[in-house]
Amino acid sequence: MEWIDRGVRVNSISPGYTATPMNLRPEMAWQTKKFEADTPMARMANVDELVGPAIFLSSQAASFCTGVDLVVDGGFVCW
Repeated sequence: MEWIDRGVRVNSISPGYTATPMNLRPEMAWQTKKFEADTPMARMANVDELVGPAIFLSSQAASFCTGVDLVVDGGFVCW
């Protein structure tokens, strides 16, 4: 709020479990299955699925958004 008068908006994205090289290693297969089982959409996000939310928050379409935490987690927080 200290920077709002300078036109600075601060928003964040809280991603759910995301398929990355780190957690797609063979030794992580059991953990990946748990991540998927714990997510209502029954899968992990692809990294590309975080691009749209980032573009939205940085675009003019979100010009009246500040202090927003956009949860992109396949429904995980619904549990």
